[in-house]
Amino acid sequence: TRAPPPNPSTAVEGAMSDTKVAGLAKQMREQTEKHEEYDLDNYSEEAAMELMRAAFGAPLEATEPVRCTLVCGGGKSVRGRYDPNLMRGISQSLKALGFEEDSGASLGTQGAFKMQHDTGRNLKLAHVFPRTSAGEGAASGDGAGGASGATLDPEAPAYQLMAAESLEAFQQLTAAHLPTYVQKARAAKELSGTYLPLFKAIDAKLVGAQPLDAGEEAWSAVCSADALSERLASLQQAMMAQVEKGDLTAADKAEVRR
Repeated sequence: TRAPPPNPSTAVEGAMSDTKVAGLAKQMREQTEKHEEYDLDNYSEEAAMELMRAAFGAPLEATEPVRCTLVCGGGKSVRGRYDPNLMRGISQSLKALGFEEDSGASLGTQGAFKMQHDTGRNLKLAHVFPRTSAGEGAASGDGAGGASGATLDPEAPAYQLMAAESLEAFQQLTAAHLPTYVQKARAAKELSGTYLPLFKAIDAKLVGAQPLDAGEEAWSAVCSADALSERLASLQQAMMAQVEKGDLTAADKAEVRR
């Protein structure tokens, strides 16, 4: 029996969704005002998760801290415009990128987010405080080979994940050695918080035809920013699938509720 032909309208909708996500992610990454608000009406949970990866997977180029506020839902008058799982998807996506949920976060905080019900406007909001290049530079001292916290240890689990020869090999390693949601979340936080900025810095040097030091040369042979971003996206999808299946330990459930 022949398979039915692909639905052209579905392909068009997918292309439009990809374009919408890319466009909004670009706006967020180029934000210059200290605070901007973005409306996620008609975004699916999956599109919102992809938006978080595209917008906040690497430090923003802003020279000072910023806050991005995402409108994720609200009262009866607007409820139908929003996916009911938006806040869950945003939270899980940001945690996988190494962001901390911090109810006390404010402008000046970096790598954190908090959820809010704005009772005055009856809207559900997610406030994201992205990492910026200026903040990353101040925190990492002398860059990729210095005080970034990245240790070149072939025996370390993070190194083995990054050095996997392919995405499929990476997925096999995570399935075998990171069976729980908590283990996956910790690995995602380490890879995105410690190592992704490292590879982004190395890539920026390569694009600018700047020489790498010995430490950077060694790291550049292990992985790249693009490859690590792809692996983080895969790990995040595995975490999401685990939640949807309910394949969670008590510790996993506590982590998901955080």
